[in-house]
Amino acid sequence: MIFSIFSLASETLFSAVNAATYVEGPIIQDTVWTLVDSPFIVSEDVIIYPDVTLTIEPEVEVEFGGDFSLIVEGRLVANGTTDSEGCCILVFNAPRTTAQLSIIVTANVTKNGYISGENKTTITVTPEAGGGWPLMTILLIVIPIVIVVIVLVLVKLKVIGFSGGEEP
Repeated sequence: MIFSIFSLASETLFSAVNAATYVEGPIIQDTVWTLVDSPFIVSEDVIIYPDVTLTIEPEVEVEFGGDFSLIVEGRLVANGTTDSEGCCILVFNAPRTTAQLSIIVTANVTKNGYISGENKTTITVTPEAGGGWPLMTILLIVIPIVIVVIVLVLVKLKVIGFSGGEEP
């Protein structure tokens, strides 16, 4: 953190300016990126190891300083703020050594009310020889789940609606 001191007559003003936190390399133990240390600049690839959780606090800024990746082999949790119009959290646990992709989708919405929906599922896929999954398979799994979450959010926000009943 960089501190500046300004002296005006009989008053001294202190101002704190957050310096960027540069991150790179493996995350080998549970880690929290806090608002106090924000913004986080990814300066090389960051890899979250299996059985390790990276938690990103609300309002934390994460920027990429180049063509780098955040690779999740463990767990990534990024929560929104409670006064948000809508918040969708996607948590993917996808270790390279398993033939299962565990997907947890959570949707929390607040606007003149509150809804909390959660859908947990485990999908078995056939990994490629290198232990990874074909991109098309992952997209075919994730896209329908994301669409359902978006529809739930839009219904709660009353952007779209459904009506039942028969025509006379």
